[in-house]
Amino acid sequence: MKPPKASPERIASLVKKAQAEIPAKIPVVMRRLYEADPNESSSSILEELVNNGPKQKNSLLARDDVASLLTEAPKSNVLRFECRNAYVGRRDFYNIQPIPRERLYSYKNPLTKGLRFDVVKARNPLSLLFSGAYYLVFPNHLQACIYYMETRNRVMNGFNMKLEFVSPSHTHLKRMGSPLLEPGSQFSPLPNLAAHDKSSFESIFKQSTEKSEILRQLEQYEGYKDTSLLDPHPNYHLLQRFMGIPSRYQSVLVRNLPFGLSSQTLSDLLWDYRFSDRVAPSNSWKEIIKDPTTQTHLTLIHFGDEQSAMRFVRNFHGRKWDPVNKEREKQLYQPVLCEILE
Repeated sequence: MKPPKASPERIASLVKKAQAEIPAKIPVVMRRLYEADPNESSSSILEELVNNGPKQKNSLLARDDVASLLTEAPKSNVLRFECRNAYVGRRDFYNIQPIPRERLYSYKNPLTKGLRFDVVKARNPLSLLFSGAYYLVFPNHLQACIYYMETRNRVMNGFNMKLEFVSPSHTHLKRMGSPLLEPGSQFSPLPNLAAHDKSSFESIFKQSTEKSEILRQLEQYEGYKDTSLLDPHPNYHLLQRFMGIPSRYQSVLVRNLPFGLSSQTLSDLLWDYRFSDRVAPSNSWKEIIKDPTTQTHLTLIHFGDEQSAMRFVRNFHGRKWDPVNKEREKQLYQPVLCEILE
């Protein structure tokens, strides 16, 4: 059924009425299309949301906010995160920072893309085994305060971000560095896991001239007042050297390599990897613990770059070792376990 048609008289009446209204509306349409309204915003909706977001505090106030929450915390640029999970990585600590719109404080260049800092696992200085904590070293105290305030109510990999400020004292430095991290260092392998418990802090690091000199310089900056947002604390680069950054990120701790594996065999097997010592690759790895009784064999390998270290971990972690010389190599029951020394 077709809809009824309008009468010609009704159509003519509507057209006449519309023609009378058009001249008055033409200037309005012209202004809307071709002229900018001074009272109308030219920015997009997204720009307005970013610019008119929640009010952020001055980043210099983070120091006072931390002081009000932690009245007895040392004014340090080092944070400690206690966690028994050894599989938390550096990127996890970076990625937990809030996006710009959710930040409590306004950041200045070059911090607008996020805070940059160094992360190392707490390790025994002689066995390099994980000690159940992480250390975050910032360029200065104020940046550490900003990170603490921005992340204190967040959860990372199922763990609450319970950070604490610690001073770079012997108690913590012992877990942050190791003389074994120097590629050219010479140390005899420990007979068992219990052998390292008897060593004192002084006896451990006196074997390294570089580490001993760094420790002496760090003592000069105890109690130094750090007030800058961008300038690094005088101890920052010293701590980086003490922790072996970035060379420690190019080193891999390997467990359960077979006993009797010769340096020449390992060198021939890994011929396409880049080591810290290109001339004599065998100088790039050292045995840390060698105990056939308890089937404990720890080996540290220094690579020439992070890509080689990561490739080695991908290729060998969790695999059973394929013996090259079955008569000489005594294979362990456990698979090979590899870990980059973060």
